[in-house]
Amino acid sequence: MRKSRIILLTLFISLSFAAFQAMGEEGNQYTVDQTAIVKDSFSDTIPEWSPIIITEGSVSEVVSQPTFATGGVAATSSEKQVCGFGVGAREGLVSYLNTDTTLFDRKTEGRWPIASITKLMTAIVATELEMEKQTIEITEAMRATEGEAGNFKTGERVSGTDLLVSMLLVSSNDAAEAFAQTYGRDAFVRRMNAKAQELRMHNTHYADPSGLSPMNQSTPNDLYTLAGYLYTAHPDLLKITQQKKATITDLATNRKRVLATINEFAGQALFANSGRVTFVGGKTGYIAEAEGNGNLLTVFTYNKQPFVIVVLGSPDRFGETRTLLKCI
Repeated sequence: MRKSRIILLTLFISLSFAAFQAMGEEGNQYTVDQTAIVKDSFSDTIPEWSPIIITEGSVSEVVSQPTFATGGVAATSSEKQVCGFGVGAREGLVSYLNTDTTLFDRKTEGRWPIASITKLMTAIVATELEMEKQTIEITEAMRATEGEAGNFKTGERVSGTDLLVSMLLVSSNDAAEAFAQTYGRDAFVRRMNAKAQELRMHNTHYADPSGLSPMNQSTPNDLYTLAGYLYTAHPDLLKITQQKKATITDLATNRKRVLATINEFAGQALFANSGRVTFVGGKTGYIAEAEGNGNLLTVFTYNKQPFVIVVLGSPDRFGETRTLLKCI
């Protein structure tokens, strides 16, 4: 009898330890009761890389997660003054560059599929390879990528600069693929991941140059680092995203077309609680696997001081970014 009790006690302790360990490992996981799309892990550039799980369809938990108001109780005027009140983004950050003063943070180390925010790294790698100086012919393989943004046609010859414009203004997947396939797609994506590691973006991974795969993942903290690098090392890329419209040219026929930005902040007068702010640049992203939830990375300045706002998994990425401007 005594031996049986010892065996049962040992088994109970073992099971409790296993359960505790599993809870600890679940920290950055996001699961709902649907069949997961993301199942595999990466190990090529980030040791023991394990992407978060994203499921098909609408993810209600993302929209309904707690805000600063207490459930079922009307918010007081003082609560409404709290930075980020009412913001439903799953993850987010408001932080000044240079001073590292953080005004709002929510799950800043949590990974999330960043979708077309990926294209900021694609633009960095292409620029550092001096691909903006090249003329690239659009192939059928480049155009086979999902999406029609940029309205490219097979056989067009486009400058690298115009591809950057197409990629950053209207989020053209074809333009992103044009850079990657011209260089060598796998090698280009490896360079993207290598650059992330160089910048110490250790919770970031890129699976493609456009952001179509939910395996393209990052965190608010890593995207803050990326924004800082763009601001100091590649201000011209941010400047592209400030434009409301731009003209690109098919060098094969000299035909031109106008592209209008999809970023609502471009060309707008914006205000924080304390005065006018300036839109420096940024990038949108939308992941279909978490329907209704968008991403946005934006750099602003106030009194010549730059700051970054990141919202990931937001039901209203532009509206919630405007709300977070009140933190300044």
